[in-house]
Amino acid sequence: MRIKVLGCSGGIGGDLRTTSMLVDEDILIDAGTGVSDLSIEQLVKIDHVFVTHSHLDHVTSIPFLVDTVCWMRDRPITVYSTGGDDSDPQGSPFSTGRFGPISPKFQW
Repeated sequence: MRIKVLGCSGGIGGDLRTTSMLVDEDILIDAGTGVSDLSIEQLVKIDHVFVTHSHLDHVTSIPFLVDTVCWMRDRPITVYSTGGDDSDPQGSPFSTGRFGPISPKFQW
């Protein structure tokens, strides 16, 4: 197993990238802004995204990933999430309804 840290910051600007790790060539753990540093060839290989929690700094690149590579793939990208948590004091875009509901597993 090979893990590459694409980002580990809570913010952006300069050399900062938000949380994301690439495992081998086909798994993302979180999808922060560090995903945008991957080449198109690397993005196409991603089959699974595991979201640790749904704060924007962990999910922001999911729509861009799908929009960029969906037409180049013959299978969906599967996103796994624990779902929203309304008790989270920092708030969650998924639990507050701003982006609609999120299921524990969904596919585009």
